[in-house]
Amino acid sequence: LNLFKALAYYKAGKWEEGFHEINAYKRKAGAVAQRHAGELLTARQAAKMGDTSSVNISFHDSALGEYLFMLYYRSIRDSNQVQYAARMLKDVFRTSSDIYDFKIPSSVDEEINVNYSDARLNFVVFSGVSPYKTEDVKVYSKELALSLPELVIPKNEVKYVSVRAINKATGKSYVQNLEQIENFGNICADVYKSRSKVIYYK
Repeated sequence: LNLFKALAYYKAGKWEEGFHEINAYKRKAGAVAQRHAGELLTARQAAKMGDTSSVNISFHDSALGEYLFMLYYRSIRDSNQVQYAARMLKDVFRTSSDIYDFKIPSSVDEEINVNYSDARLNFVVFSGVSPYKTEDVKVYSKELALSLPELVIPKNEVKYVSVRAINKATGKSYVQNLEQIENFGNICADVYKSRSKVIYYK
């Protein structure tokens, strides 16, 4: 929610409010990471050793969140925070391999090295339908029925997103395929999996 609000404030030109939402997200992500401190340490050590089989912990941070954090802080030329966000973005991919089962965008390293005197155009595009919950009702008798939530993740038919920019002065066209940075379906599935047993036993 903080990330979508930050995007909305950016669109409205309300930078201070956008920064507030980005920083609110980072505080929450930090609190979750603290709860998974032991798992994170193990996962990071395993990743260094090249052991991918044990590098998979529950959702604790968002690659999209770190990306937006990086862009916001680059806008105020805070190199330390930009570098930190890039490291955390890569860390998310290393430590949550089930959620981030695709490659880290190659443009991440480019973002770090953008000259502040240059202009850079960044696209954030969402596709597909968000996951949603339905109700699974099992009737055992006239007196007993069990109702449980069930997660539905719609299939995304979008194969890729391509953008085109045209230089009006020269007429030259630039085409770029965008890279995936987040999968909300995977995140929802991971969070649902961790909570479904608790819901069932309740």
